[in-house]
Amino acid sequence: MFFNVLNSSLTVMQVAYCFGSCLASVISVIIAYDLHKSTNNPLVASTLLNKINIPVILGNFPLLLITLIKRQYLPLIFLIPITLWHIRKIQKRPSRNICQIYDSTTIVRKNENKKNILELIFKGGYYSMLMILYTYEFFSPTDKH
Repeated sequence: MFFNVLNSSLTVMQVAYCFGSCLASVISVIIAYDLHKSTNNPLVASTLLNKINIPVILGNFPLLLITLIKRQYLPLIFLIPITLWHIRKIQKRPSRNICQIYDSTTIVRKNENKKNILELIFKGGYYSMLMILYTYEFFSPTDKH
């Protein structure tokens, strides 16, 4: 009984995280596209991108840990590449500060901003796929006897 409640609550947390990550990616695309159209204040836009995406990046590691503990192999296959992408993004950041992944000096350039927009769209699609996988697992009938 306790483990069923724990399993269900962890799955709800996984779905909620993936939904929040999709929402953060959509908001980030809107901000980055607005910055791409008008370069009036790149520092504000890069600060907003940092504030939105830092919880997504840091929340990915507990999601990976929960998926490993629950032995969900199909979502794990899809979760490892996005985790490695987050690690690569943190390692390649222009600043040594963990809270500044999107730097205002690099995001001003239009070709760099197009790449950021495509990455954010891809990341949102990836998290929506993970959300579908976790939701399917939550509603699928399984007998664990």
